Amino acid sequence: MDLDADAMLGAMYDEAARLYRESTVLKKQEKTVQLEKTRLAAQLANIEKEEHEMKAQLARVNREIAVSQQRIATFDSLSLLLARVPVEIWRLVFSWYREIIERRFRRAGGAIWQLGHIFFGGPGARKATGIVAVDVAFHGSMLDDHKLSSALLNILARHSARWERFEANWEGDMIVFEALSDIAGCLNRLRYLKLLSFSTEDYPDEDYSNTWPLAMWDAFQTAPLLEEVFLTSEDEDYSGSPVIRLPPTVKRLRIAAQPKDIVRALHDAPDVVQLAIREVHDGGRSVDGGFVWMNTIKQLHLEHPWPKNRMICRLRTPALQQLSIAGSVTELPQFLKQSGCRLQRLTLTVESASDWGGAEAVLAVLRGLQQLPHLRLDCRWYDPLYQQTMEVLVPQLTVSTGRPTVCPNLVSLDVRMTWKLPHVNWEDAFCEMVESRRGSLKILRVEGMHALSAASTRRLESLEQEGIMVIKGWS
Repeated sequence: MDLDADAMLGAMYDEAARLYRESTVLKKQEKTVQLEKTRLAAQLANIEKEEHEMKAQLARVNREIAVSQQRIATFDSLSLLLARVPVEIWRLVFSWYREIIERRFRRAGGAIWQLGHIFFGGPGARKATGIVAVDVAFHGSMLDDHKLSSALLNILARHSARWERFEANWEGDMIVFEALSDIAGCLNRLRYLKLLSFSTEDYPDEDYSNTWPLAMWDAFQTAPLLEEVFLTSEDEDYSGSPVIRLPPTVKRLRIAAQPKDIVRALHDAPDVVQLAIREVHDGGRSVDGGFVWMNTIKQLHLEHPWPKNRMICRLRTPALQQLSIAGSVTELPQFLKQSGCRLQRLTLTVESASDWGGAEAVLAVLRGLQQLPHLRLDCRWYDPLYQQTMEVLVPQLTVSTGRPTVCPNLVSLDVRMTWKLPHVNWEDAFCEMVESRRGSLKILRVEGMHALSAASTRRLESLEQEGIMVIKGWS
């Protein structure tokens, strides 16, 4: 019995050991299964995440497809509209940068037919772009290489049919402009011409001529639409523009020349509206003919450094509204009387007060302009005689009872003083003159190198409360 019991107990121990081993194996297998389950769950989460991202990406792609389809539809509609625009119009619009774009476009291998006819075309298409406007500004300072200058002008001359503005500011040999001798009859669009040259006295060691080639003048004369001409120089000793014939279409003219040449130019351009003249000294030669009636001139500027303004003795301008004169005013009263114009704005500018002819000459002008609304007195340099003139003139401009008022209807007064006022009494007189014009004067401008005293400044500023705009400016 004992042996059987021991055998049974041993068998039980063996069975328990086997079960323990199997349990350990099962636990390991369970742990492995859990790890695999965790791995599969993580993998499933990644798959779900990727699925979500793919769905979002697919939605973006669908949206882009929709936008692309809309753009294609719009482009097709635009293409139909573009197809209705004549090809010549597109060549006109894009012609100014055609050469650059054409090269780059070809290198890029572009094959879009809607753009091909814009930039490309045969010789006929290039010829069609010749109506595009071109503005030419040729500025030079004695270029050493005249061949280069002539070559540049030759290139410009090939496009003369497209010129609307031509401007040349030249300090060198005028021979380079002979390249423009063949443009006659080609300037069908030219409207603006400015030629500024310099006297040879500026460069005495150089063989330079300040005479523009007459062949070039002949070419500009044939321009049928030329409206604005600027022929002058920055040099006071300039000998004047050459004898030329202006087309009758000119409306705005600025010229520096001898009186006889100015008269000839005005006869050629009878419809000038704006005229600026600088007289060039001619030794006092007589000018043939009588008065020059310019019935269309509304703005006139006269500049002359000589004691007598010879052109103002010849001109008659019944429609004149604005006059600016730099120099003598002695002949001005008779000019205004015989012209019969109603002047609206007068500017008197002097380098020296002696050019004005003194206070009496200025007063004679202003007494004849009782309806003048705008007056400017401008002195560019210090001159004791100018001070004396202003000291006499300011009291005469003061509105008072018992004597006639000079220019009683002034709306604006502009005074430029480049000197230091001699005494405070003059400032008082000036302020009294302005104060006496309450109710009519609307704008007062005073400027100069030296400021008014603080008391005078306060007096003028107080007038702003009474409706007078006071503008002050000091250097």
